[in-house]
Amino acid sequence: MTKYLLIIWLVFYNIDLSFGDEPPSWRPYKVFSQNKKYFCWIDYNIKDTSKSLRDIKWRLSVYSNDSILIWYKDYKPTGYPDGLLSDDGNKFVYVEFWYFHDANLVKVTRKDQPDISLIGQDFHIPGIFLQQTVSHKLWLEKYDLKNDRLTILTRDGRIWLINLQNGSKELIGFKFNSIHIIIGIILILLIIVTIIVIKKKRKKKITTANTAYNLLGLKS
Repeated sequence: MTKYLLIIWLVFYNIDLSFGDEPPSWRPYKVFSQNKKYFCWIDYNIKDTSKSLRDIKWRLSVYSNDSILIWYKDYKPTGYPDGLLSDDGNKFVYVEFWYFHDANLVKVTRKDQPDISLIGQDFHIPGIFLQQTVSHKLWLEKYDLKNDRLTILTRDGRIWLINLQNGSKELIGFKFNSIHIIIGIILILLIIVTIIVIKKKRKKKITTANTAYNLLGLKS
């Protein structure tokens, strides 16, 4: 019975065991703010050829829409061209789509202020909600940046609000998704299976007892 439940779980959960993790590109890239007033470049010193692109010194540079440099900082990218630039041009947000328990999932690079970082365990996501790929786990549904508020929806349905001024994190809501329905169905199936097993065991005990009584010439 356990084998059949596992098959049901795989079908509903839509796990594609052949899914390949896209390798990092390690190429410079450009990100615009939503209001198009600012943009940033994540790039490296092209003269530094002594190291791999992963290990050389990268920089985050923010410009106004007329290409005037506003500020810059040393930056350690992940190799994937992603991120969000705030409408005031003062904050760059990168949210990792792979899950790491003890490493950064959220990194906020701020002008004239220390960076903000959140690691996997800060979000308290039960392992059952982390979808396994070939070599990683997925934890993120979507995220959005408005003003100084970063909103993150995780795969367990929780909605988090991160204040980009002070780095505080707050749970502000919950959203049911297909995974919750799947887990509910599996729990119901487990309850049904448990009831069936218990009934069979009781029936077997009664049958065994009746057989014993008959052998002894007694009435059950």
